[in-house]
Amino acid sequence: MLLLYTIALYNSMKKRLDFRVEEHELQILEDYCLFVGRTKTDVLRELIRNLKIKEKAVLPGRGFRPILSVTMEAEYDFSQGKRGAIDPTPRGKTRITIRLDDEVLAWFREQVNVAGGGNYQTLINEALRQYIQQSREPLEDVLRSVIREELERMQDCA
Repeated sequence: MLLLYTIALYNSMKKRLDFRVEEHELQILEDYCLFVGRTKTDVLRELIRNLKIKEKAVLPGRGFRPILSVTMEAEYDFSQGKRGAIDPTPRGKTRITIRLDDEVLAWFREQVNVAGGGNYQTLINEALRQYIQQSREPLEDVLRSVIREELERMQDCA
């Protein structure tokens, strides 16, 4: 489905740019902006600034038109660069790579969507914590706890 997406690029002339994008393309742009913490306008402005004129071509009925391409710089300055993950791992957490069945991952992602947002990784972590807790707790203790709760409910109803 094509969506009309409007970006107001404000400079001294206050020009406005309208263009059509596929819905999934807009989602990619929004996800990228969320990841880098910048607005869609800023990201698109940067992309436009990085376009370089490669050569000019003659198009029938239109005259000379530039052929644009994104080119890499001949040399980059990495003197201020830092090695490692972009987002530092918080204390008490370890970054790992794990392979999960597609159905399992889809279920956790769906649970996050149903809840209206959040992080599926946090949900997986909580499910693993609950499993560990249940494994540590002897069955006898679990049964006693359930019986106590049920007795309390019965007394409250009486």
